[in-house]
Amino acid sequence: MAVFKIGDRVAVRQVGVGSVMGVNKNEAFGAGREFYEIRPDKQTSTIYIPTDINPADRGLRKVMSAKQARQVYEVLATRTAPVSDVEWRRALKERQKASEINDQAALVRDMQARVQIRRLSTQEKAYLEKAVDVLVEEMAEALGQSHEEVKQAVDRALQEGTALEKAPTPN
Repeated sequence: MAVFKIGDRVAVRQVGVGSVMGVNKNEAFGAGREFYEIRPDKQTSTIYIPTDINPADRGLRKVMSAKQARQVYEVLATRTAPVSDVEWRRALKERQKASEINDQAALVRDMQARVQIRRLSTQEKAYLEKAVDVLVEEMAEALGQSHEEVKQAVDRALQEGTALEKAPTPN
C-alpha cells in the first residue's frame, strides 16, 4: 500500500530531503515487494524503502510544513537539564531512530547542549553535524529560505537553548 506518490517531496532520516521517483516492484529473494524509489537532493545514489512497512519506521515522511519548521525553532531554543552518561546514551539511541521532526530537533538540541558539558566523541560530533545539516535542509525547503539563512537562525536558537548551561550556577 503506497502512501507517497511520484513527485512527492519527502524527508529521509539521516539522509535529507528528496523526491519519490517511482514505486517499483522488485523480486528480491523470490518474494515480490514494492519499494519507493527515492532520490535525495544531496546524493547521486537512490534509496529504496519497502511500501509494505510503516514509512515512519524506516525514517520516511513528508517534508515538514512551514508551521512545523517554526515549531522546530522553539524546540531548539528550549533549555534542557544535564543528564548522566547512561541516560544520555539511552536517549541518544532512542532519538536516532525517531522519524518525527520534533524528536530530531530535540536530538540536535540535546547534543549541542552536551557539548557545553563534555566533549563529544568523534562519532557523536560527525552525527551532530549531519543531523544539523539534514534538519536545516528540510527547514529551508519548508520555509522557502536559503540554507544559509536557516542555518544562522538554527544556530541562534541553539545558542538560546544552551545559554543556561554556560551560565554559572548560583550557590
